[in-house]
Amino acid sequence: MGNSNVAEKYKMKKRKGTVILNVIIILAIMFAVVGIMVFLQVKGIKVMGSTRRYFEAFEIAQSGVDYGELMILNAAAEGGGVMDTLISLSDFDCDVSATRMFTSPVIGSNISFGAGYEEIGKGAASGGAQSFYHLEVLAKGQTQGEEVRLEVGFRKIIGVQAK
Repeated sequence: MGNSNVAEKYKMKKRKGTVILNVIIILAIMFAVVGIMVFLQVKGIKVMGSTRRYFEAFEIAQSGVDYGELMILNAAAEGGGVMDTLISLSDFDCDVSATRMFTSPVIGSNISFGAGYEEIGKGAASGGAQSFYHLEVLAKGQTQGEEVRLEVGFRKIIGVQAK
């Protein structure tokens, strides 16, 4: 009987060691899973932040395009040239640059172009002309360095008032 008690005690000690080893392995796996989850969460937050800043820069560049079109319309109404402008909006600098490329006659008649029947359009028969501009806008973030560049072609019909 003495030998069987020793064998049982030996088996119990062996089982206790495997239980502790299993618990350690399971805890290591759980810590690895939690670590991966935290890493992915932090990465997702960074991606969301950069995406938000990029869209903000894009919207400011769109505002710069609108401002550039207004500069072109004002210059055409006043008979002057278009100046490059630097605008600061929130944490962004927006550089607006407009260049006149060429002027050409308008093709079409009064009725087929520019709503001539409403007496606001001009065609080739009445000596209409159009000027084409290259509008370039660069929006740069002051803190994070986001950058969006938009290039737009703009056509101004000479003699037609913008609405």
